[in-house]
Amino acid sequence: MEPVRLEINELSLRYDELRIADPAGEARLLASLAAVGQQSPVLVQVRSDGEKVLLDGYRRVRALRALAQDLVTSVEVQLPTVDALVLAHRVAAQRRLSALEDGWLIRELVEVEKQSQTDLAQRLQRSVSWVSRRLALVSVLPDIVQQRVREGRLPAQAAMKYLVPLARANSADCVVLAEKLGARRTSVREVEQIYRAWMTSTPEGGHVS
Repeated sequence: MEPVRLEINELSLRYDELRIADPAGEARLLASLAAVGQQSPVLVQVRSDGEKVLLDGYRRVRALRALAQDLVTSVEVQLPTVDALVLAHRVAAQRRLSALEDGWLIRELVEVEKQSQTDLAQRLQRSVSWVSRRLALVSVLPDIVQQRVREGRLPAQAAMKYLVPLARANSADCVVLAEKLGARRTSVREVEQIYRAWMTSTPEGGHVS
């Protein structure tokens, strides 16, 4: 499949929220693109109505825009949306997706594309339990926490280790704790310290495992 050059403004970015931003990684990518140009194509789905949807390569597109570039090198696929999203997941999984990113994809496929968990398990070559656990993960974690992870302000590892158990025990407390983290980027260690301080200062702390 031969790469093609596309106008960035032609692309639909509807799946941007299925990925976690990585400011440090994107800064390195921007420097690389400025120095040597785009080395690997992005993946684009061409739909039956002609819409061109970016499946994989959101960071590259953001970096190219930051460099005032109008064109992106792309590989186009003409696949049904479910197949296209599964393909994009396989491509992105080579970079080790977080469990939250898995969950966001599964929620999109279940809620929007109306796929069953059993069918998704087969398509993703995973167990039904794996699919169910990741769907439950994004169902239990408050939106404010997920958005902070998406924006790269809260490490996915910290959200999984500390905020998911808290959300399962008390969703409102999880929201309050997330707000205490503030708008700045936090490290896993900082989240751990705030979480442990929270747990020792609240009567409900002993009930979270």
